[in-house]
Amino acid sequence: MCKELKTRVLRLSAQNSDDLTSQPQEWTEILNATVKALKAGQVVAVPTDTIYGLACVAQNSAAVKRVYNIKGRNGDKPLAICVGEIQDIYRYCKVSVKEELLRDLLPGPVTLVLERSSTLNGDLNPFTKLIGVRIPDHPFMRRLCQMCGEPLALTSANVSSQTSTVAANEFEDLWPSLAVVVDGGPIGDKSRLGSTVVDLSVCGRYRIIRPGCALSATVQALIPAAMKFSIELSEGAIGTIHSEICMDDQIAMKFPSKKDKCVKFEELQGHSSEDEETYGASDVETKSDSDVPEAPFPADDTPKVLDKGLSSRWKN
Repeated sequence: MCKELKTRVLRLSAQNSDDLTSQPQEWTEILNATVKALKAGQVVAVPTDTIYGLACVAQNSAAVKRVYNIKGRNGDKPLAICVGEIQDIYRYCKVSVKEELLRDLLPGPVTLVLERSSTLNGDLNPFTKLIGVRIPDHPFMRRLCQMCGEPLALTSANVSSQTSTVAANEFEDLWPSLAVVVDGGPIGDKSRLGSTVVDLSVCGRYRIIRPGCALSATVQALIPAAMKFSIELSEGAIGTIHSEICMDDQIAMKFPSKKDKCVKFEELQGHSSEDEETYGASDVETKSDSDVPEAPFPADDTPKVLDKGLSSRWKN
């Protein structure tokens, strides 16, 4: 059981500017209170560009353990980290792709899975050499990471296996275990999809582990790299997309216990695990090409994708 805390619920007003150096006085006070709680080893709840999350300082092993206890989460499920700037990724991860690609994907509703560096806390996900990293397209979260000066461990604000949350009152049962709840109002949409998770740890091959809320935008960013990548669904299906495929094409999917079939991005977009930060060594092992049908397939009607909460850059 987690010790009950005197939780501070701090309501965040809207910010009209994306300038991280210019923020309302109210934001400054909330940021200072949240940073203080994080530095003290506490767990806080924060809004992101997708769903609400629980965060702690990733380099604090006791705080990481506290997150698992609050969520009732299995210890072999990993946590992602959240940083404020692209350059922070190089400090905690081994990056084998061009910085231009990182900047095309982040900030945004995407989790990049990379090989971890020795700088990262060894008690964080000790069972895998990989780490998921995010830079949410949310000015409060980015500023919070900058002020902390350390990576934040980040996971969904819900009890493990329960529905993700898009409003602070949806996880009120967790409040007594949290030092600060930053209420940013309703976020995301009714789909409650978390970030799109893409594995960039294998040089020359990209793998979508979780389609999430930004699948088509992520694919559009990856296609110019002229590399082949694959998609994995929670059912265990594997699909390979070649660089010349169009957004309205179908993808060949191979299901372990079902007949092979073609699906469109429209169908893939709706797939998301209930526990929103899921990746790991077993999820990102490279499949041989012989395991995957060829693509592309004949185009069908253009799908109505669900890319919500994207910045204007992603919508272009």
